[in-house]
Amino acid sequence: MTGSAAFPTAPDTTGIVVLSFGWTEVAVAVARARRSAEPTLLTARVDGHAPLVVDVAAGLWWWDADLTTFPAAPGHVDVVLSPRDGDEEARRGPGRPLAPLLWLVGLGSFPGELAWWLQPDDRHRLAVEPDLTTLPHEPAQAEMIGLLAVAPHTVRELSTAAAVPCGEARRVVNALSVAGLLSVVRPATPAAAATPGPWLGRLVGRLRTRGAAARR
Repeated sequence: MTGSAAFPTAPDTTGIVVLSFGWTEVAVAVARARRSAEPTLLTARVDGHAPLVVDVAAGLWWWDADLTTFPAAPGHVDVVLSPRDGDEEARRGPGRPLAPLLWLVGLGSFPGELAWWLQPDDRHRLAVEPDLTTLPHEPAQAEMIGLLAVAPHTVRELSTAAAVPCGEARRVVNALSVAGLLSVVRPATPAAAATPGPWLGRLVGRLRTRGAAARR
């Protein structure tokens, strides 16, 4: 898999072919690893860096870059999926939690499109409580995360509720999905019918506190 080739048209999506560049390949490889029957290791080679190693099943990653120096638009990425190697795993040492990395990968994936496993009329809902202190985010993104915690939304509904362009809502949905923090509610159900998760109060409380602090 190389960063210059084109992916085939994804099934059950808009039918638009997106050139495989940047983090899109990594996002697709993560989705494939999640579906794999065997634990799979993802190795991505990014120009100017040592290989990025991702263990999706273990939820860990290893790289010479960190989130503060994360390249938002890498010029070329080669991705390889391979079986786990126990000896190599021991040599790598402790890894870092995966969700914050995949959040950034998702923000930089599928430019102008939903992730290929999502549908425009899907309603999306937060499935896992994110640690917002570890996710580099803007205030509008935090607001959208809070909205998805309260009730399911389509991308268009999320865009309207947060008063942001559809493209920004789509990026957040992609990022949460790639990070494994989002679920799809099918068939579509009215937002009022949503049942809050047990962690909802804590998350909404933190979002409100952050919002109040930002307004001071």
